[in-house]
Amino acid sequence: LISDTQYVDADDGSNFGGTRIRRYRHSLQILKRAVASWNQLHADGKPLSFVVQLGDLIDGKCKQLGQTQAAVQELKPVIQASECKEWHFCIGNHEMYNYSTAEWVEEMFPPGQAQSYYD
Repeated sequence: LISDTQYVDADDGSNFGGTRIRRYRHSLQILKRAVASWNQLHADGKPLSFVVQLGDLIDGKCKQLGQTQAAVQELKPVIQASECKEWHFCIGNHEMYNYSTAEWVEEMFPPGQAQSYYD
C-alpha cells in the first residue's frame, strides 16, 4: 500500500498552509526505495500479492509546469521494476488536475487491462 507520491520535477515547496515542506523531486527516490524493499521481500520468498497505489502518484504542479507526460514516463520504469506485477491504481485529486479518468486509466494500465472502478 502506497499513497501520495506526488512526483513532479520541481524544486521543494510547501503545502498551501506553508507548514510542511514538499520534496517533489525526492518523492521519486522514495518510490524507488519502496519498490526496492518490496523486491527484497520477493527475493526473501515473501512476495507481495499486489500493490495498491492510493492516488496522487503525480502532483498537480505537473500540469502548470507542462510536465505531466514527463513525470509519468519517469514513474513508469520504477513501477515496472517491481517484482510484484499486480498494481491497482486509485485516482487522486492530483491525477484529476492532469487527466480525465479515462485518460488516466489508459495511461497507467497495459492494453487490454484498462479497467476502472470509476467507469
